[in-house]
Amino acid sequence: MMIFYAIMGISAFLALLMAVQSYRVFPFHEFRAILSVSVAAVFYVVFMWLAHRAWIFFFPLKEGEIRAGSFEETTWMVYICFYLMLFYPFLMPHWIPIPMSGWILRRLGSKWRVGSYSGGMIYDPSLVEAGTGVLVGAHAMLVPHVQEGQTLAHYRIRIGDEVTIGGRAIVLPGVTIGARSMIGIGSVVPKHTHIGEDEIWAGVPARFIRKRDQKKSD
Repeated sequence: MMIFYAIMGISAFLALLMAVQSYRVFPFHEFRAILSVSVAAVFYVVFMWLAHRAWIFFFPLKEGEIRAGSFEETTWMVYICFYLMLFYPFLMPHWIPIPMSGWILRRLGSKWRVGSYSGGMIYDPSLVEAGTGVLVGAHAMLVPHVQEGQTLAHYRIRIGDEVTIGGRAIVLPGVTIGARSMIGIGSVVPKHTHIGEDEIWAGVPARFIRKRDQKKSD
Protein backbone atom coordinates (compact mmCIF):
# COMPACT_ATOMS: atom_id res chain seq x y z
CA MET A 1 0.00 0.00 0.00
CA MET A 2 2.85 2.41 0.75
CA ILE A 3 4.06 2.01 -2.83
CA PHE A 4 0.64 2.96 -4.15
CA TYR A 5 0.38 5.94 -1.78
CA ALA A 6 3.77 7.11 -3.04
CA ILE A 7 2.54 6.85 -6.65
CA MET A 8 -0.57 8.83 -5.71
CA GLY A 9 1.53 11.49 -4.00
CA ILE A 10 3.89 11.92 -6.94
CA SER A 11 0.97 12.10 -9.39
CA ALA A 12 -0.83 14.67 -7.22
CA PHE A 13 2.34 16.78 -6.93
CA LEU A 14 2.87 16.78 -10.70
CA ALA A 15 -0.80 17.59 -11.29
CA LEU A 16 -0.58 20.54 -8.89
CA LEU A 17 2.48 21.82 -10.73
CA MET A 18 0.52 21.74 -13.97
CA ALA A 19 -2.39 23.55 -12.28
CA VAL A 20 -0.09 26.30 -10.96
CA GLN A 21 1.42 26.80 -14.39
CA SER A 22 -2.03 26.94 -15.98
CA TYR A 23 -3.22 29.46 -13.35
CA ARG A 24 -0.51 31.86 -14.44
CA VAL A 25 -1.35 31.74 -18.13
CA PHE A 26 -5.18 31.64 -18.13
CA PRO A 27 -6.41 35.00 -19.44
CA PHE A 28 -9.80 35.00 -17.64
CA HIS A 29 -9.04 36.00 -14.06
CA GLU A 30 -12.51 35.24 -12.70
CA PHE A 31 -12.33 31.63 -13.94
CA ARG A 32 -8.71 30.90 -13.07
CA ALA A 33 -9.45 28.93 -9.90
CA ILE A 34 -12.09 26.70 -11.52
CA LEU A 35 -9.97 26.06 -14.59
CA SER A 36 -6.88 25.32 -12.51
CA VAL A 37 -8.75 22.77 -10.36
CA SER A 38 -10.04 21.14 -13.54
CA VAL A 39 -6.53 20.99 -14.98
CA ALA A 40 -5.24 19.41 -11.75
CA ALA A 41 -7.97 16.73 -11.81
CA VAL A 42 -7.38 15.84 -15.45
CA PHE A 43 -3.61 15.66 -15.12
CA TYR A 44 -3.90 13.62 -11.92
CA VAL A 45 -5.92 10.96 -13.78
CA VAL A 46 -3.47 11.08 -16.70
CA PHE A 47 -0.40 10.69 -14.47
CA MET A 48 -2.05 7.86 -12.52
CA TRP A 49 -2.97 6.10 -15.77
CA LEU A 50 0.64 6.44 -16.98
CA ALA A 51 1.84 5.00 -13.68
CA HIS A 52 -0.61 2.10 -14.06
CA ARG A 53 0.63 1.38 -17.59
CA ALA A 54 4.23 1.45 -16.39
CA TRP A 55 3.36 -0.87 -13.49
CA ILE A 56 1.70 -3.54 -15.65
CA PHE A 57 4.57 -3.25 -18.16
CA PHE A 58 7.24 -4.00 -15.55
CA PHE A 59 5.06 -6.25 -13.35
CA PRO A 60 2.45 -7.84 -15.66
CA LEU A 61 -0.44 -9.74 -14.11
CA LYS A 62 0.28 -13.42 -14.69
CA GLU A 63 -2.00 -16.41 -14.88
CA GLY A 64 -2.02 -18.91 -12.03
CA GLU A 65 -2.12 -18.83 -8.25
CA ILE A 66 -0.57 -16.04 -6.18
CA ARG A 67 1.14 -17.26 -3.02
CA ALA A 68 0.49 -15.38 0.21
CA GLY A 69 3.48 -13.25 1.24
CA SER A 70 5.14 -13.52 -2.17
CA PHE A 71 6.50 -10.71 -4.33
CA GLU A 72 3.64 -11.41 -6.76
CA GLU A 73 1.16 -10.66 -3.98
CA THR A 74 2.81 -7.28 -3.36
CA THR A 75 2.69 -6.31 -7.04
CA TRP A 76 -0.93 -7.50 -7.24
CA MET A 77 -1.91 -5.34 -4.24
CA VAL A 78 -0.52 -2.25 -5.98
CA TYR A 79 -2.26 -3.31 -9.20
CA ILE A 80 -5.66 -3.76 -7.53
CA CYS A 81 -5.35 -0.41 -5.74
CA PHE A 82 -5.30 1.33 -9.13
CA TYR A 83 -8.69 -0.20 -9.87
CA LEU A 84 -10.32 0.10 -6.46
CA MET A 85 -9.32 3.74 -5.95
CA LEU A 86 -9.17 5.14 -9.48
CA PHE A 87 -10.66 3.12 -12.34
CA TYR A 88 -13.64 1.30 -10.80
CA PRO A 89 -15.32 4.52 -9.55
CA PHE A 90 -15.49 5.57 -13.21
CA LEU A 91 -16.24 2.17 -14.73
CA MET A 92 -18.74 0.63 -12.30
CA PRO A 93 -21.42 3.38 -12.49
CA HIS A 94 -21.25 2.98 -16.31
CA TRP A 95 -20.38 6.63 -16.85
CA ILE A 96 -18.33 5.63 -19.89
CA PRO A 97 -20.42 5.68 -23.12
CA ILE A 98 -20.64 2.19 -24.64
CA PRO A 99 -19.12 3.30 -27.99
CA MET A 100 -15.99 4.30 -26.03
CA SER A 101 -15.81 1.07 -23.99
CA GLY A 102 -13.40 -0.73 -26.32
CA TRP A 103 -11.07 2.26 -26.45
CA ILE A 104 -11.03 2.50 -22.65
CA LEU A 105 -10.37 -1.24 -22.24
CA ARG A 106 -7.44 -1.06 -24.65
CA ARG A 107 -6.01 1.85 -22.63
CA LEU A 108 -6.19 -0.43 -19.57
CA GLY A 109 -4.20 -3.20 -21.26
CA SER A 110 -6.92 -5.44 -22.70
CA LYS A 111 -6.52 -7.14 -26.08
CA TRP A 112 -9.96 -5.87 -27.03
CA ARG A 113 -10.33 -5.58 -30.79
CA VAL A 114 -11.75 -2.52 -32.53
CA GLY A 115 -15.46 -2.97 -33.26
CA SER A 116 -16.27 -4.75 -29.98
CA TYR A 117 -18.24 -3.09 -27.19
CA SER A 118 -19.17 -3.72 -23.58
CA GLY A 119 -22.07 -2.47 -21.50
CA GLY A 120 -20.89 -4.58 -18.58
CA MET A 121 -17.95 -4.70 -16.18
CA ILE A 122 -14.60 -6.10 -17.30
CA TYR A 123 -12.34 -6.93 -14.36
CA ASP A 124 -8.57 -7.29 -14.83
CA PRO A 125 -8.68 -6.06 -18.47
CA SER A 126 -5.14 -7.21 -19.20
CA LEU A 127 -6.37 -10.81 -18.81
CA VAL A 128 -9.37 -10.46 -21.15
CA GLU A 129 -9.08 -10.95 -24.91
CA ALA A 130 -11.93 -10.26 -27.34
CA GLY A 131 -12.13 -10.53 -31.12
CA THR A 132 -14.04 -8.26 -33.46
CA GLY A 133 -17.81 -7.79 -33.30
CA VAL A 134 -18.12 -8.83 -29.65
CA LEU A 135 -21.11 -7.46 -27.70
CA VAL A 136 -21.28 -7.65 -23.90
CA GLY A 137 -24.72 -6.81 -22.50
CA ALA A 138 -25.58 -4.38 -19.73
CA HIS A 139 -24.36 -5.31 -16.23
CA ALA A 140 -22.63 -8.47 -17.45
CA MET A 141 -19.35 -9.31 -15.69
CA LEU A 142 -16.17 -10.84 -17.04
CA VAL A 143 -14.08 -11.89 -14.04
CA PRO A 144 -10.63 -13.40 -14.73
CA HIS A 145 -9.79 -13.81 -11.02
CA VAL A 146 -11.08 -16.15 -8.34
CA GLN A 147 -10.52 -16.26 -4.59
CA GLU A 148 -11.34 -19.52 -2.84
CA GLY A 149 -10.46 -19.43 0.84
CA GLN A 150 -6.90 -18.15 1.07
CA THR A 151 -6.12 -18.93 -2.56
CA LEU A 152 -6.15 -16.14 -5.16
CA ALA A 153 -5.68 -17.02 -8.83
CA HIS A 154 -6.01 -15.41 -12.27
CA TYR A 155 -6.86 -17.15 -15.55
CA ARG A 156 -7.30 -15.48 -18.92
CA ILE A 157 -10.73 -15.15 -20.56
CA ARG A 158 -10.69 -15.55 -24.35
CA ILE A 159 -13.62 -14.47 -26.53
CA GLY A 160 -13.81 -15.13 -30.26
CA ASP A 161 -15.23 -12.96 -33.03
CA GLU A 162 -18.90 -11.95 -33.09
CA VAL A 163 -19.71 -13.39 -29.66
CA THR A 164 -22.76 -12.06 -27.80
CA ILE A 165 -22.85 -12.15 -24.00
CA GLY A 166 -26.28 -11.38 -22.56
CA GLY A 167 -26.99 -8.78 -19.91
CA ARG A 168 -26.17 -9.70 -16.30
CA ALA A 169 -24.31 -12.83 -17.42
CA ILE A 170 -21.16 -13.74 -15.49
CA VAL A 171 -18.10 -15.25 -17.16
CA LEU A 172 -15.59 -16.70 -14.70
CA PRO A 173 -11.81 -17.26 -15.00
CA GLY A 174 -10.28 -19.45 -17.67
CA VAL A 175 -13.33 -19.47 -19.94
CA THR A 176 -12.89 -19.70 -23.72
CA ILE A 177 -15.82 -18.75 -25.95
CA GLY A 178 -15.63 -19.67 -29.63
CA ALA A 179 -16.57 -17.40 -32.50
CA ARG A 180 -20.24 -16.49 -33.05
CA SER A 181 -21.40 -18.13 -29.82
CA MET A 182 -24.04 -16.67 -27.53
CA ILE A 183 -24.37 -16.60 -23.73
CA GLY A 184 -27.91 -16.19 -22.40
CA ILE A 185 -29.08 -13.35 -20.14
CA GLY A 186 -28.21 -13.91 -16.47
CA SER A 187 -26.17 -17.04 -17.17
CA VAL A 188 -23.11 -18.02 -15.11
CA VAL A 189 -20.32 -19.64 -17.11
CA PRO A 190 -18.18 -21.72 -14.69
CA LYS A 191 -14.42 -21.31 -14.62
CA HIS A 192 -12.33 -23.12 -17.25
CA THR A 193 -15.38 -23.83 -19.43
CA HIS A 194 -14.64 -24.24 -23.13
CA ILE A 195 -17.46 -23.13 -25.44
CA GLY A 196 -17.10 -24.06 -29.09
CA GLU A 197 -17.96 -22.00 -32.14
CA ASP A 198 -21.61 -21.23 -33.04
CA GLU A 199 -22.95 -22.53 -29.72
CA ILE A 200 -25.70 -21.20 -27.48
CA TRP A 201 -25.22 -21.59 -23.72
CA ALA A 202 -27.54 -20.51 -20.92
CA GLY A 203 -28.46 -21.24 -17.32
CA VAL A 204 -26.92 -21.28 -13.86
CA PRO A 205 -24.50 -22.87 -14.27
CA ALA A 206 -24.48 -22.33 -18.03
CA ARG A 207 -24.84 -25.43 -20.17
CA PHE A 208 -24.92 -26.16 -23.86
CA ILE A 209 -28.37 -25.55 -25.38
CA ARG A 210 -27.88 -26.00 -29.11
CA LYS A 211 -25.93 -24.90 -32.16
CA ARG A 212 -26.98 -21.54 -33.62
CA ASP A 213 -27.99 -23.08 -36.95
CA GLN A 214 -29.89 -25.91 -35.26
CA LYS A 215 -33.66 -25.42 -34.96
CA LYS A 216 -35.24 -25.67 -31.55
CA SER A 217 -36.91 -29.04 -31.01
CA ASP A 218 -40.63 -29.04 -30.38
